[in-house]
Amino acid sequence: MTGARLAMADGGRISFRAVILGVLTDIVGSLAVMTAVGVIVGIAAAAQGAPQAELDLQLQRPGFLMPSVLLGLGFTALGGFVAGRVSGRLETIHGCLVGSVCVVLGILLWPLSASVPAWYTVVSLLGSVPLGLLGGYLAENTRGVPLL
Repeated sequence: MTGARLAMADGGRISFRAVILGVLTDIVGSLAVMTAVGVIVGIAAAAQGAPQAELDLQLQRPGFLMPSVLLGLGFTALGGFVAGRVSGRLETIHGCLVGSVCVVLGILLWPLSASVPAWYTVVSLLGSVPLGLLGGYLAENTRGVPLL
C-alpha cells in the first residue's frame, strides 16, 4: 500500500476518498431520511394522543421496518454509485468496497441495536455488498454521461 492508494493488478488504483464519500453518502442519507420519517411518525402519533409506548411499538412493526431497510439499502446503492463516479475507474470495485465497509460497520454496531429485530440486521448486512456493487455497476455504465 502506497499512501492512500492500493495498487490493483490491472494498474488501476482504489480511491479511498471515493470510498469514504460513498460510505458517508450511505450513512448520512440513511440517517437523515430515517430521522425525518421518525419525526413525522412521532408528530402524527402525538397529534392522535398516542402514548410513547404505542409509538415505540409502531416503529418496531414490519410495516415500518421493511420500508426503512429498503431505504437504507437504497442509500447503500447510492453510496456505491457516488464512490464509482468519484473514482472514475474500477467503479464496481469501489461500490463493492462501500458495501463492505457498511457490513463491517453494521457488525461493529450490532450490539447497539438491541431494539431492532435480528431479521432487519441480517437483511441489511446481506444486502449491503450486492447493493453497493449495483451502485458501482450503474456508475460504470453511466461513465461519461452528465448527471444533470
